[in-house]
Amino acid sequence: MGYTPTQERTLEANYNMTSPKTRVLPLTIDIDLGDAESVEEAAKNLGTTPQMVRDTLRFAQIVMQKAEENDLTAGQLLTALMSVMSVLVRDCGSEEEQSKMCVHLFEGLWSSVGLPTERIPVPPKHVH
Repeated sequence: MGYTPTQERTLEANYNMTSPKTRVLPLTIDIDLGDAESVEEAAKNLGTTPQMVRDTLRFAQIVMQKAEENDLTAGQLLTALMSVMSVLVRDCGSEEEQSKMCVHLFEGLWSSVGLPTERIPVPPKHVH
């Protein structure tokens, strides 16, 4: 079964936004969704559409609201999100792709919280 051109563009945009091969860092949740220029720029940088950026960030806001409605602590929310991320990383492909995704997520988190990029720790190389 084939996809319509619109479905193909959506699938491609989705892939680009989440691909471990994409070297852009994930967006922070503090982007102003009302600022069309910022949304356009983020979409361009991520290789996706402005609508995909809006949908993703709105969903993040919904997750935060649901956590608050359910009286989850920050630790409980982090544990729940880490569980979801673990499942998604395991499903992203080979062990090499999984490790790339983990590094990508770590770098994105590091950047998103505003830590200095020149201080990202580099793991020691293993000698075999």
